[in-house]
Amino acid sequence: MKARLTLFVLAFFLVSSFAFAGTYENGISALNKKLYKKAFKLFGQDAKQGNPQSQYRLGMMYHQGKGIKKDYAKAAYWYDLAARQGLPEAQYHLGMMYQSGLGVAKDDRQAIDWLETASNQGNAEAQYQLALMYHNGQGMPQDYEQAAGYYELAAKQKFAKAQTALGLFYADGLGGKPRDIKEAASWFDLAANQGDPQGQYNLGLLYEKGKGVPQNYALAAHWYKLAARQGDHSAQNNLGFMYYNGKGVPKDHIISYALFSIAYDNGNADAFQNCYIAASDLPPKSHQKAKVLASNPRKLFSMIGE
Repeated sequence: MKARLTLFVLAFFLVSSFAFAGTYENGISALNKKLYKKAFKLFGQDAKQGNPQSQYRLGMMYHQGKGIKKDYAKAAYWYDLAARQGLPEAQYHLGMMYQSGLGVAKDDRQAIDWLETASNQGNAEAQYQLALMYHNGQGMPQDYEQAAGYYELAAKQKFAKAQTALGLFYADGLGGKPRDIKEAASWFDLAANQGDPQGQYNLGLLYEKGKGVPQNYALAAHWYKLAARQGDHSAQNNLGFMYYNGKGVPKDHIISYALFSIAYDNGNADAFQNCYIAASDLPPKSHQKAKVLASNPRKLFSMIGE
């Protein structure tokens, strides 16, 4: 009888364990199908049983307001539970909440501690964030060498924004890095091919100037177009000049004006004067056509391709 009872308890324990594991997987399945209320319910059940992955997912749903009303305090609560169980994604998000003061009192020391804990487990987002904080002197003394070190850790994990930042450090010789334009170009290339607009812009700039890479106006225009499509105003302005001068693309002052206009609307101060330069070469009807095109960026970027 005792042996039967032991087997029954063991069987019940195993069934329960499988049920909890299945609850998390079912939650992920519901989340991927955008069945947010169902996912929230499943993660909630599992989170209360102590599963750090479900606790983290529940925190994310409160954070983003998916399946439940947005609640930063509850998001921080669930992130904290998962973070204390060693989950680096939760540690990163909890650190960011302390940095911004969302759901918790703003606390730079707590933010740094959690970001460092996540970074030490290899979390690239935390490494990048620490790099930014050292770079800008946010919550800690400004330290370019520390920033460079964290950028490099994240960059080597294929974190595109970190690759671009590391490229800029090599381009300017910052943070103990030698000034090396070829090395900068290699990091910009990695970031650009992952779709990072600043990486694309900087790679385009190097191709236009022939620095670190052979001068190639067609490739410069290619990378400017990709960055410009994503709203990078510097790329929009530079691409406007390429259309104005016919470098790497056909000369077209209508497109040039439209790009300068969009760049100015997006915050590029230099583009204001450039609009006047391009407009001075356009007859009234063409000027009006350029203004209409500038008011419809989707049509403009469809025309120029990439």
